[in-house]
Amino acid sequence: MFHRLLIVRPCIDKFKSLYDKDRAEWIWTLKKDWYDLDFMYIKKNPNFRAFSIYKNADEIHNEYMDFFSDDAFENRREYILSFYGSEKDNLEREYTYLKEEEMDRFVDESAEKISQMMKEEYL
Repeated sequence: MFHRLLIVRPCIDKFKSLYDKDRAEWIWTLKKDWYDLDFMYIKKNPNFRAFSIYKNADEIHNEYMDFFSDDAFENRREYILSFYGSEKDNLEREYTYLKEEEMDRFVDESAEKISQMMKEEYL
């Protein structure tokens, strides 16, 4: 829900004509910026601790959600590592739909919100 307020809703408002014309084209156009910004972050931060931990967290077995298979988390992890491990060109470009600063703000605010929720739940 939080991402809808910070990312999705502003993008609907800013790019309403594309959203009204073709929602599938709208979301995949936005995701190109989102994914490329992810690639750029990983490229700029090769020692990003969370991603390094995730890379090395093999054989994660699903014991938590019975609607996913036992190997669902590991399968997805392999897909994500393969996706972000590929080479990506043209990252130093203008980002029309999501600016780097907007992405950074979203990550910062989301981390703060998650931290607050965990404190409220567990402290």
